[in-house]
Amino acid sequence: MVKTVSEQYLRTLAEYYLLRWAASTAKLQKYLERRVKIAAEKGRMVPEDAPQLIQNVIAQLKESGVLDDAVYAASLQKKLQARGYPQQKQRQALRNKGISAEDATTAVAAVESDDFTAACLYVRKRKLGRYRGFDAQEYAQKDLSALARQGFSYAQAKRALTLAAEEIDEIYGGTMMGSVFYEG
Repeated sequence: MVKTVSEQYLRTLAEYYLLRWAASTAKLQKYLERRVKIAAEKGRMVPEDAPQLIQNVIAQLKESGVLDDAVYAASLQKKLQARGYPQQKQRQALRNKGISAEDATTAVAAVESDDFTAACLYVRKRKLGRYRGFDAQEYAQKDLSALARQGFSYAQAKRALTLAAEEIDEIYGGTMMGSVFYEG
């Protein structure tokens, strides 16, 4: 007897996937499409309306609140901000994860942060500029290049690198141990 790909089968796959990983609607859809293709290769009967079944499962998950792109975008944006990404790079990373432009812009705008603050965080986390501990002037061009590759403007990068380490510490009000900030 040949097993058939059903809506219940797809829903079970989706639920197990969402239990393990946070996902956007687009990411879950790609996963389900890939699993339908694998099921067909293994000899399961795939109905012709499989794309519609996938859309039904996604709609049910959205309706129940299990799948919410806005919540996923906000969560991912906080991680990106903690890494010191500028706002444009945050939006682009969210779009690459399958978040709509509207949700990506909303998530980035919801947090009061500017690119200069992100540049300071990046300088601090990567131990650039005065955080090097030795002749920072010798590596000034390399540090500017690192910030430019990250997506910061020349003015923001230059300003973040010229601040004293104490001034950057004041922006965050704590000390840095590894990648976790704590009140020191």
